Amino acid sequence: MIKLLLHKTTLTSALVLVLVSLFSYPQPVQPIPIDSSIMVAQGNKQTNFRPRNRGRRGRRRSGAIRTANICQVDSSLRLTALVPKATTKDSREPWTDEEEPILSGTLESHPTFRFYIPNYEAQPLTAKLTIQDENQGEEIHKVEVELTNTPGIISIKIKGEKGLEAGKIYYWQFQVICDRNDSNKNPRVEGWIERDSLAALTHEEQQTLEDGTPQEKLDIYFEHKIWHEALELLIEERHQNPDNLSTYWKGMMYQEEDDILREVAEEMIVDCCSVSIAEEENPAGS
Repeated sequence: MIKLLLHKTTLTSALVLVLVSLFSYPQPVQPIPIDSSIMVAQGNKQTNFRPRNRGRRGRRRSGAIRTANICQVDSSLRLTALVPKATTKDSREPWTDEEEPILSGTLESHPTFRFYIPNYEAQPLTAKLTIQDENQGEEIHKVEVELTNTPGIISIKIKGEKGLEAGKIYYWQFQVICDRNDSNKNPRVEGWIERDSLAALTHEEQQTLEDGTPQEKLDIYFEHKIWHEALELLIEERHQNPDNLSTYWKGMMYQEEDDILREVAEEMIVDCCSVSIAEEENPAGS
């Protein structure tokens, strides 16, 4: 009987010790949820296009000017340049409500520009793209084209032996010629473009731009704020598969608090243009 009591006492003590140890042992730390946006940032993957700073005076959408019937349109959309708005502007001079800080980036000496052309009532019309040096003095390029009668997004690629030099900023202006006697009546957009040096990229990045996938190339373009090549690559991909890389497209065309590009983001891409005047190289010297 005594042995039995001692055995029960031993079991009871052991059970008490087990229960005490369980309740007194530190509880395991609960895992903290990981923010997926942090993971993207750590991997240097950016699907929202980050615009450049140092923006200069420009405008992406033509003003609501009053002209003759030749310049009236039958829709609410206006002539629009597919370029980003920069983050800062020079505040030393007053800006109008329709002016914005504009600066887009390219790696190419002969970049492609994209513009949305609305449905002007009078056809045919011509349009002119000019590119000047940083001081808006020497005219580097000028090309005049005949527009089609189909509204949509057109492309104009700079050609010729002389191109944009790396490390320099250029002023561009695109206008639809409604009145050759008074250019103030012509719908126009204007801005600035900066050509970056390919040498600023790492060897791996340069190699990826040569033989990488579209997404890998876009990652580099977005990281270095290269607008023009990213836009061309996305338009090419959307032509083949509209749903492909849609997050990158939205990251460029649907930027926060930016309704100008949103208005034309889903408009049709149209062929352009029949050249009415061959592009002139360094026309100021001719």
